[in-house]
Amino acid sequence: MFVAGHVGITLGAARVVAWGFDAARNRFDRSEGDSGKEGKPSRRSRLRDALDDRAIAFGSLLPDILDKPIALILAGDLVGNGTRNIGHTLIFALILIAAATVALRRALPLTIALASAGHLALDGMWNHAQTLFWPLTGWAFPLKERATVTEWTESTLSAIPDKLSDPLELAGLAVICWIAARVLWSRSVKSYLLTGRIVRGGRNDGGGGGGGGKKK
Repeated sequence: MFVAGHVGITLGAARVVAWGFDAARNRFDRSEGDSGKEGKPSRRSRLRDALDDRAIAFGSLLPDILDKPIALILAGDLVGNGTRNIGHTLIFALILIAAATVALRRALPLTIALASAGHLALDGMWNHAQTLFWPLTGWAFPLKERATVTEWTESTLSAIPDKLSDPLELAGLAVICWIAARVLWSRSVKSYLLTGRIVRGGRNDGGGGGGGGKKK
């Protein structure tokens, strides 16, 4: 899968999960409120407001950002010259998630770790068990023919026309275009680049969401 597919589908999936989580939590909070408890939905803590598209996009490409240089430039012989190696293993994904969960207390590292794990699903790594379950399947990665950076680039570019007919690539591209349109419509390009979030309910980079803040 290419960049548009990985980034777009991961961004879309993150939004679907966040919206579903917020809806479920709000229903729970309302039911608690009906029981006489303090259970009003907390808009300040909505998961969708915490999403950072920069972290999601980076995480969705992290396995490729790690593996391509290893195979093409740094240590191709150690990974069988395959451009899917350490970053495409299950153990890498689990270590990343564990480190983000246990050692760090911020949402940003966990967002990157989960998006990185999603990359493996989009690449269908269950069809490449020797790489996915490394090193349980042995220390050697599947042996590939060595390619230079130029050869790999030419091969990748020549595959673009075929990839553009892939429904998943088109879906990812559609999500990216939708997000870009929302950012432009809200006139929040600067804010989006600095925070990874789209300004809600207004066309002002300095404005808050629909919460009526007094800060100008």
